[in-house]
Amino acid sequence: MSNESAHDPNRVQVVHEKLKKLLSLNTFPELVKELSIVVEHEVDKKSGISGILIKGGFKTIKAIMPNMIEKSIHDLLPDFIKAFEPIYQEFEQSTLSHDLIAYMTLHQKKIADALLSVTDAKANVGKHKLLVEVYKKLRPIAQDQVASALPAVAKIFAKFAL
Repeated sequence: MSNESAHDPNRVQVVHEKLKKLLSLNTFPELVKELSIVVEHEVDKKSGISGILIKGGFKTIKAIMPNMIEKSIHDLLPDFIKAFEPIYQEFEQSTLSHDLIAYMTLHQKKIADALLSVTDAKANVGKHKLLVEVYKKLRPIAQDQVASALPAVAKIFAKFAL
């Protein structure tokens, strides 16, 4: 994944200059690494029935593909950023345009839905049947799980000068 040829910044057309920066070869690998840490942390802190399901799903996936989280973020991040672009443009026009973390926290469900539309589309054409099965089992609780991670994601985006 650190191989620069593995990342094509032109695969997804992002118009906004600040968001394009996230896809640059200078920024992208570090962003993938930091977002992978967020995902690992979010999974680790889950508890209860949903926590058992999520941790079990991730354990299954990681047993098959140990670098699955980082690889998935690497592969999906350009599409996520494209899906986030209209929301980011709304943010810039909002009264919270000075505080991305507050804006993303306030609009967690909307942002989670935009990101999940990407993974839903990928799951519909997924080649790894077991991964698709795990995703579909976890999908009903995914919006809340993604939404809860957005403040941490916003902090990372803010670090990259968004």
